[in-house]
Amino acid sequence: MVANALKSTSVPSASLLATSTPNDPVLDSLIRRCREVKLVMHPNEELFRRLLEVWGSGDREGAARFFAEDAVFHHPGPGPLQGDHRGRDGIVRFWAEQDRLTGGGFRPEFLGLVADDERVYLLVRFATADESISFHRAVVYDIEDGEFAAARFFEDDPEAAVAFFSAPQGSG
Repeated sequence: MVANALKSTSVPSASLLATSTPNDPVLDSLIRRCREVKLVMHPNEELFRRLLEVWGSGDREGAARFFAEDAVFHHPGPGPLQGDHRGRDGIVRFWAEQDRLTGGGFRPEFLGLVADDERVYLLVRFATADESISFHRAVVYDIEDGEFAAARFFEDDPEAAVAFFSAPQGSG
């Protein structure tokens, strides 16, 4: 019974632990292995989290230094953020425009992050304070030579994104 349950799961569940017999060698081995596993963050996730820490402190110029000098933000639009924003100065202007358009209320809700050797994939949610407007944004960051080289933005509801960045009150 335990051997069959182990085929369907990689981590012992509470029900598996409750139904196993004492001194089950398969279960004991699995529990030992789970205790030995050290979760290690991918280096590009570490890089991105450092970027978020600096960006979150309000140091936009410091955050821009995580990007290559010729990095490009590609925002397909529609709306006031549409276009290619080139170089570190262009990226800082992009962030400043997001802040300006939301009255300083630009506070994305973090939903997920995945990193590999070439990219970081970010998923966030935006909503006005009263939740009348909301949308999800995925951003794919390309990494070259330890720097962010490009970012591509994808929004699940472009009309909601335009409304969000056009809302007169502070959004967030």
